[in-house]
Amino acid sequence: MKDVVSTGCPTQDQGGVAMIAVQRMLMQCDAEKIHLLPAWPIEWDVEFKLHAPDQTIVEATYQSGKLLSVKVTPESRARDVVLPRDTDGKISP
Repeated sequence: MKDVVSTGCPTQDQGGVAMIAVQRMLMQCDAEKIHLLPAWPIEWDVEFKLHAPDQTIVEATYQSGKLLSVKVTPESRARDVVLPRDTDGKISP
């Protein structure tokens, strides 16, 4: 079995699988929609910046069970963001 050094591909031992799992807990993209925190535990605080399709960047802060801020670049993609049910529905430009 070849390792990451010889193949150039990350394996579970190098954290590739875990990193992808955490990213998908934070954000999932389906067609045009960007779903935030679809599988994130309410007890965990997080601040993140992730890339989504169509040259989109999503930055957010989630603390004490509340989504404190969301920034979507470019702003035109903000309409495609689906927020968790416990938020007020506002997205920062």
